[in-house]
Amino acid sequence: MSVRILVIDPDGLVLRAASQSLTLDGYAVATASDGFAGLRCFRDFAPALVLTEILMPGKDGIELLMEIKRDYPDTKVVAMSGGKGALKSAFVLHLAAKLGADGVMAKPVTRLQLARVVQATLSNGPVPSATECKP
Repeated sequence: MSVRILVIDPDGLVLRAASQSLTLDGYAVATASDGFAGLRCFRDFAPALVLTEILMPGKDGIELLMEIKRDYPDTKVVAMSGGKGALKSAFVLHLAAKLGADGVMAKPVTRLQLARVVQATLSNGPVPSATECKP
């Protein structure tokens, strides 16, 4: 049985690209476009790993991260952000790491970066930073 990964992001292009990439790597993938849908999907899909954007309307990635880690502490969560306006990605990703994210990724990411972060997170190894993931 394939490892299940849930990708949550309001950007449809990010969802499609991540889903295609992870599916090609042999993972079972589900997607959601916001935190509320992501939480519903999480409960139905029971993923081993959640990749979530932090900056989303409604239930944001920080709320989602805290809820998942509180109720399902064994689930791995990787926070992603492209950062917009005053909320730069470095700030929100630092906050996500402090609140229990198992890894963080500043967007945009390449297919190779995504694969390395997912593999490291699932294997409980050190999650590479964006600079370590460059080909």
